[in-house]
Amino acid sequence: MTLAKKTLVVSGINIVETGVLSVFQDCLKALVPYAELHQIRVVVLAHSPEIIANIPFETHYFPKSKKSWWFRSYYEYFYFPKWIKSLQPTAWLSLQDLSPHLPGVQTAVYCHNPCMYLKTRLQDMWYGPKIVAFAWFYQWAYRVNIRSNKRVVVQQQWMRDDFRKRFQLPQCVTLRPQTQVAVQPQKVVLAPNVIHLFYPVSARMFKNVEYLVAAVQLLTADEQKGVQVHLTLTGNENAYARKLFRMAKNRPLFQWHGRMSRAQTAGFYAVMDALVYCSRLETWGLPITEAIEFDKPLLLADLPYAHETASDYPKIAWHNLNNPQELADSIRLLINGKTIIDPKPKAAPTADLADWTELFDILLDTSCL
Repeated sequence: MTLAKKTLVVSGINIVETGVLSVFQDCLKALVPYAELHQIRVVVLAHSPEIIANIPFETHYFPKSKKSWWFRSYYEYFYFPKWIKSLQPTAWLSLQDLSPHLPGVQTAVYCHNPCMYLKTRLQDMWYGPKIVAFAWFYQWAYRVNIRSNKRVVVQQQWMRDDFRKRFQLPQCVTLRPQTQVAVQPQKVVLAPNVIHLFYPVSARMFKNVEYLVAAVQLLTADEQKGVQVHLTLTGNENAYARKLFRMAKNRPLFQWHGRMSRAQTAGFYAVMDALVYCSRLETWGLPITEAIEFDKPLLLADLPYAHETASDYPKIAWHNLNNPQELADSIRLLINGKTIIDPKPKAAPTADLADWTELFDILLDTSCL
């Protein structure tokens, strides 16, 4: 008699871009050899086919999920609990924060959205009202069914410690992103004899691009001639981006490239002089990890997420986000040919899970864990 295959469902119905898309894709890549080795049936739930191209698993698409939170909530809390009766999964891994109630199924949730940690400023209400609303919403959304999970996975220790205390979750563990820049960098040609700073960024107000603009404005006119700042914005995405464009429109040193492919981004990593990353809010900060692969200097926010992501990498200058003069001073060092070095680099704590395989083992009981 042949035993029925165990079934693992991986849900990412709202994932379409940014770092969490890389996490989704890396999880599925890790599942390919794992499923073959252990004879696991894998069912993937995604927004659209292009998100998970070339993945050899059964797939189901939910394009309406991204249209509104009503659709998203319907799928998570009403549709999926009924659907499992026909699907009969052994385990369910949600890669997007919410925990559906699935009796009899081993579940885990990957929590990546840091909105509830946002320290709201008055101007945020104008330039990011939806994000401010989510900052409140996520404090409650995370709570729903979260304690029913066998594991709750976060990316960094500071967030794990808070989840364990806030939600009484001893089963909360850390798993660091495994992403690498696994693409051939596109050739990028930049102007000679100037320092090129790169900030790969989306048009969200917590990305804090105005801090970089303020720092550049503190440079002298001659110093500004020796630097170019490259942003992955057009300056017209939303009210926040338009504000940034107005702030910098008379300064040709700002280069507005718009959204880039991974190959284009890798091309800029290869030729840039330094990465700037001054975001106020992250659970990881993937460009930090990617820039380290290219052995480039990093100009980073002096915040817990950046310290844990960069770990003991030495080519770092840390900056108080209330003081743009600190960033201006670091840019000035680069213009003058000086080296950026962290005098006391500190290794990040070891993650609780080494890789995706350990999480799969726990959910599917395919090891002694």
